[in-house]
Amino acid sequence: MIRLAPPRRRADIPPDLRKRFDKFGEDLMRIAIESGDATRIGQELADLGQRHRDEIVLWLQEKREDAARYERTMLWIAGATVIIALVTLGFVVWGFVLDHVVP
Repeated sequence: MIRLAPPRRRADIPPDLRKRFDKFGEDLMRIAIESGDATRIGQELADLGQRHRDEIVLWLQEKREDAARYERTMLWIAGATVIIALVTLGFVVWGFVLDHVVP
């Protein structure tokens, strides 16, 4: 059996934290672990970044892997579409040749 990608592994993050991370999004969570300045990012986000840095890093890695998996999937779909289009074009040309060129 051909395996295109390893099975998706999810980081071991409690569901309530995962929900909070999703609420803020990747950009703000990245800022939360880079900056501890509560005046810049808000107290809730600063506390989250300081207390759950390891979980945020795992969550960001998971998101990056998901984006890479999506990109690979789209490339496979685009490649398959091109191949199908070329095969279809080949059949059309072959049919034209049989109908009009070959006596």
